[in-house]
Amino acid sequence: MTEIIYDPRQDVLVVTVGSDSLLMVSARGQEVTSLDIRAREIALSDDGYFVFHWIDGHHKIGYLAEDLTMVRNYEISWSNWDSIARCDNLVPNVYGTEVYLTCFFNDARDVIIFQTKLGDEKTYLGARAEIEE
Repeated sequence: MTEIIYDPRQDVLVVTVGSDSLLMVSARGQEVTSLDIRAREIALSDDGYFVFHWIDGHHKIGYLAEDLTMVRNYEISWSNWDSIARCDNLVPNVYGTEVYLTCFFNDARDVIIFQTKLGDEKTYLGARAEIEE
């Protein structure tokens, strides 16, 4: 497991199993459902989940229903993934209608934040900042 979130709406845990799948587990420890997806980050949305994952040779932000079925994939408008060391901190806004993904460059001096809004066509570069030491 690399990511775990608690969903109080359903009283379940949603966990990433390695980078191969998502698993939903009830409060009693029973598997509710699973999804084969190369997920790296997960977050709650207003009525489902956001997931940062790898599919068809591309990084994407996915929007999942409460039963972990894929509703929509959002393209991330970034072409040079080799310049990025890692991405984490998939954080939803207070309404659960958009999510922000923080990525760190290889040189560890810059960080970028991608913004995904439900209903938009793709994910946009929301901010870029230099990290001070």
